[in-house]
Amino acid sequence: MNVFNWNGMALVAANEEIKMDRQLVITAVKQNGHALQYASDILRKDEEIVQLSVKQNSLALEYADDTFKSNKSFIIPILKENGLALKFVDETLQNDKEVVYTAIIQNGFALGHASADLKKDEELVLMAIHKLDYPLKFADKELMSKRQFVLRAVQIQGLALQYIDPKYRKDKEIVLAAIKNSKEASNYIDPILQSDEDIIRTLSLS
Repeated sequence: MNVFNWNGMALVAANEEIKMDRQLVITAVKQNGHALQYASDILRKDEEIVQLSVKQNSLALEYADDTFKSNKSFIIPILKENGLALKFVDETLQNDKEVVYTAIIQNGFALGHASADLKKDEELVLMAIHKLDYPLKFADKELMSKRQFVLRAVQIQGLALQYIDPKYRKDKEIVLAAIKNSKEASNYIDPILQSDEDIIRTLSLS
């Protein structure tokens, strides 16, 4: 029985002849996409093998030849399955708004792998926090200093209040928007507003 049918990572201990054997490598990556890292350089340039690897595990893209990592039409379907694979694409695509948007729609944490320029993009950042507040940590600091952006962010994710500039935790309009979205955001209100009547009333109604 071919050991790669049940343990693709056994390719790590194989000799060079086996690592160059196309059929054996195909068997290995079908079982575990990460086995691609142990295939020969030639086979890591084989489109079918790379496709099979990322189909089994999107993050196997890390081990593909660089030509695939800069191929937008090849990358987009992978990001639709796992946005975090953005970490392994070419820098030019990490700066491509369509590519980054695709990744973020699938997983907001992909924002952490976008280019510095796209971390300044308000639309992308707000899209990234639609499901979770944490990706806001990856946003550009200058963008985070803009009051209108901060207001929109806490309206989408009240708990984003914990990541914003402390001065905005004293901003009553922003704080009210945050606690209307999430009562737990009250944990991050500046002490100066904790006794505010409107804040207390809003919390009692939420």
